[in-house]
Amino acid sequence: MPLSDEALIEKFLSSIQATPYKTKQLFTIGFIGVVGSGKSTIAKALADQTGLYIASNDVIRRFLNAEGYEGDHPNQPLLEKIAVASSDYLFNQHISHIIDADMIKVHAIAREMARKHGARLILIRLSCPEAVILERLEERTRQIARDPASNVSRADRSEYDTRKKVHETFPLPDDIFCTIHTDRPLPAQIQKCIEQLKEENFL
Repeated sequence: MPLSDEALIEKFLSSIQATPYKTKQLFTIGFIGVVGSGKSTIAKALADQTGLYIASNDVIRRFLNAEGYEGDHPNQPLLEKIAVASSDYLFNQHISHIIDADMIKVHAIAREMARKHGARLILIRLSCPEAVILERLEERTRQIARDPASNVSRADRSEYDTRKKVHETFPLPDDIFCTIHTDRPLPAQIQKCIEQLKEENFL
């Protein structure tokens, strides 16, 4: 008998391995960026240098696949419920974290959740020319074809086209913390963002 949504959420939360990291303020970093703009790459680079935990929708997808929900986009409403519960759990544990997801549609909800926990939502905009993004997506498709078990994101050209329309529909939030151009060298941009976090007394 399959687990209920509530049981699945509890099972996922019990799998989270994150220890409280004493940032000066409680916060979460979210991204504004289309498919292929480099969210996972930037999340990892920031985490490597700050020690912040990454809450990833791709990890939730793989969890749902293992629980019998098939496909590259298994039960999106349940995935979103688990993602919200994960952030709530991390805030309750006083763990600042990075959300590896595009927040163009949900930043207001995420901002309010952070506020209720006495935390701050920090939005980083990812900018990249379309030609570079499409090249990345083609390489991602080739990688998955070579290794179907690969942990890379399953978001493809069709999802890019869908998310692009969403970004054209929803206005850019007016509280962007910093912008990273992912087609340019990253180390200096990542360091500048971290320095800004320190200057504003987050780290």
